[in-house]
Amino acid sequence: MLFKRDTLNRIETGEITVAFRKWRRPSVKKDGTLKTRIGVLGIDAVDVVEEEAITAGEASEAGYDCVETLAEDLAGRSGDVYRIHFH
Repeated sequence: MLFKRDTLNRIETGEITVAFRKWRRPSVKKDGTLKTRIGVLGIDAVDVVEEEAITAGEASEAGYDCVETLAEDLAGRSGDVYRIHFH
């Protein structure tokens, strides 16, 4: 799971606490870790969700202005939508 530098900065400040990815199979697992350029993230939960069920609040927690912008980021990718909570 890769993050852009700006996103990593916002994760570091606690502004972003969740990510959404479209995968054929998850690349992280609950209670696992992920090494990043800012340190190690602890993975709290990895859940399959319906894209249409993503709320504006969840999109905001993921660093998006709105659900539509998040949907645009996921568009064109195949697989299930996963919601990943981390700390």
